[in-house]
Amino acid sequence: MNTVDYNTKINKLLSDSDTYTVLDTDNTLAIKQESDTILQEFYRRNYISFKRLKHLTNYKAVSPVFMGFQKYIKKIFHYVL
Repeated sequence: MNTVDYNTKINKLLSDSDTYTVLDTDNTLAIKQESDTILQEFYRRNYISFKRLKHLTNYKAVSPVFMGFQKYIKKIFHYVL
């Protein structure tokens, strides 16, 4: 697939406003903080263990990035002897 075709397909995908939305601000950190607060409450109520709390909250939140990969299909031939 050449660059023009690739860019056309990617732009068509990204123009679908039901699937993709352009955000004015990055609220990733706020969402992680809210999630961490809920998980801490679960720990306080003994719904989850301390080990599980640390496992679910010990990460750096990163905003998602759109990545477009071409799909390569290999033809497989089966020979009958």
